[in-house]
Amino acid sequence: MIAWQAHSGVDLIKVYDDLPPALVRAAIDEAHQRGLRVIGHVQATTWTEAARMGIDFITHAASWSADYLLPAARAAYRPGMLGRIYWLEHLDLNSPAVQEMVTALVDRHVSVDPTLIAFRTKFWGDDPRYTDNPRRADAPPKLWAGFARRSNTAGWTSAQYRDARAQWPKLLALVKLMYDRGVLLTAGTDTPFPWIIPGVSFHEELRLLAEAGIPIPAVLRMATINAGLALKQNIGSVEPGREADLVILTANPLLSLQNTERIEFVIKAGQLYRP
Repeated sequence: MIAWQAHSGVDLIKVYDDLPPALVRAAIDEAHQRGLRVIGHVQATTWTEAARMGIDFITHAASWSADYLLPAARAAYRPGMLGRIYWLEHLDLNSPAVQEMVTALVDRHVSVDPTLIAFRTKFWGDDPRYTDNPRRADAPPKLWAGFARRSNTAGWTSAQYRDARAQWPKLLALVKLMYDRGVLLTAGTDTPFPWIIPGVSFHEELRLLAEAGIPIPAVLRMATINAGLALKQNIGSVEPGREADLVILTANPLLSLQNTERIEFVIKAGQLYRP
């Protein structure tokens, strides 16, 4: 599979949550031999294991691996969407396993894309702010029409939504821990999952990262220069020699992240575009 994708001209290889460590290691080794970098949504393989295997990127804010839970809580853990509530409830951010994970990410220079909006829209999957978002006109109609059918928290009860929301601060604290310890964080959204509007959701993601306690200048770096560093591309900052793709705003985003949506025009590959 790696050979076929490499031959097809892909930029990256992505490994997914059900792959056990032996297959994740095989994928990483094969991809690297072919000059391809690897991103992982990993769970059966822990983040610590993946980092030590040489994975380049990890996506989403939490691993959901039982190994990071308090030992007494591991037997009752059931992976799945509802299991994420239990996982967060029984996660100790100061535990040796979590601290070891973060150290491995830093030491092995693994970047993490938290996609907080993907969890916000699930944990608040009954909230009209998402299910009847006033910005829905910004989404392709067919995409929006499929959101309700594809929502993987649509069957939750009101109590389950409340339980999930109660654990939201723990998820934010996990992202803040990674930031504080020096993990290279980037900004992404996991679109087109339900209620995640392409484009609009990116601005929402920046505000959620700030909600986690990350300073605004650092959030803006995550959306720009950190992406260039993670991808090893000549993008992400305004300086001589960089590729000059620019977003020009009418207000200072350092004063408010709401200002990232006040776009005057965009320059992409030398072409000027106005909203």
